[in-house]
Amino acid sequence: MIKHICFFDLDDTLWQNDYEVWIIDKNNPVKPVLILDPIEFALIKKGHYKKDNILLDYNGQKYWIGEQLSKKLQKRLKTENMERFGVSLMPMVDRNLLNKSELEFLTKNIEHLSNNKFIEIGILTSRSNQRNNSDLLNKLRLQLKNIGLDIKKIFFVGESVTKGQNYMNKITILLEHLVGFKIKKGKFMLLKQDWYPRVDFYDDDPQNIHYANDIQKFFEEIIRKSDDEVFHIIMERLSSQRLILKNYQVTTNDTNRFIESTVELKKPVRFPIRESRLLSFDDFVSTK
Repeated sequence: MIKHICFFDLDDTLWQNDYEVWIIDKNNPVKPVLILDPIEFALIKKGHYKKDNILLDYNGQKYWIGEQLSKKLQKRLKTENMERFGVSLMPMVDRNLLNKSELEFLTKNIEHLSNNKFIEIGILTSRSNQRNNSDLLNKLRLQLKNIGLDIKKIFFVGESVTKGQNYMNKITILLEHLVGFKIKKGKFMLLKQDWYPRVDFYDDDPQNIHYANDIQKFFEEIIRKSDDEVFHIIMERLSSQRLILKNYQVTTNDTNRFIESTVELKKPVRFPIRESRLLSFDDFVSTK
């Protein structure tokens, strides 16, 4: 009997790939203003420059950059408006180039699940083109097979490689499998999804983990928009079963590899109670 499913991000979680990272002008996101050095991007991802308070916000992805890089960008576009800039992954459209890129597998982040017959393994990545990555995925399958693991589900949820990561698409997949119904147009539908009372999520990006830890808020927003029939089914499910999401932020610390957090879905209020003024005695006394 399958008890739960473990979803893993790809980049810097199950593998490291020498992909390029762009800083783009939001007015022309298909062309880089600057290509980030991998070491520099690693520092940015870790929040090293947060103290400089220069934020690049693009499609739900927030990165703080250093003052020196900020001045370089302003000089290139001859603008002081930092809101024009965002961090984006380079479009990976050439399958041959992808296959020639260096790839390192991070099996230490998953080997603790080896030969566990009571879980399933899923891939949940913000990359946007599964076909172009199919050869790399096959290499990953072989690596995992060597340690007794098999990939059962794969989700490439990026809507566009030029838009960067879309955290809401990841939350959608996690919620669907935790509740057992698909989400379309912002609400649960009477379309069954594979249901797991426990879902584990592994990702190296602290922002994605932050959003996943806030899954109760997203759940309540979605279920309040859902039709009565599916609403009541989900409520009955919550009454009879604990639905647990365990989040693991992947780190480079070999001693403490994961930062773990747990969220249990709770029953939401169907319709929020609006504040109203309490009537006093004087409200019932007519005045002349």
